[in-house]
Amino acid sequence: MTAPEIETRPSARPASIAKIIGYERFTENSALVSAVLAVGCLAWGIYWRLNYYEPKGSAWGFNQLVVAGWTLIPPIWFWVHWYKCPYDPGSPKWERMTHGHEVSRNLWVALVIILAVLFDIHWPGG
Repeated sequence: MTAPEIETRPSARPASIAKIIGYERFTENSALVSAVLAVGCLAWGIYWRLNYYEPKGSAWGFNQLVVAGWTLIPPIWFWVHWYKCPYDPGSPKWERMTHGHEVSRNLWVALVIILAVLFDIHWPGG
């Protein structure tokens, strides 16, 4: 096959959710879900800290899982979101997306630090 034949051959892959509902709407919905989960995790952290705090107590494993999830999932999401972005680099939509990633990254780092403090999770050797 020649290169043009490969490019025009129809894909057998199903359409992604982002293509079905639109990339921008998918991004907005993802941001809303993330914000709700973040507020829920912060509320749980404050509630746990004020009512059930005991180092390595009953919810210790769950709390570690919450912090691990918030530590690993957002960077993977940012990478996939950037990789699959349909905008041309340098376009206004591209600049808006990258600025949104920068703001989100800063909020994400703050969230992970606050959750680690609320759940009394220390760095190894710390």
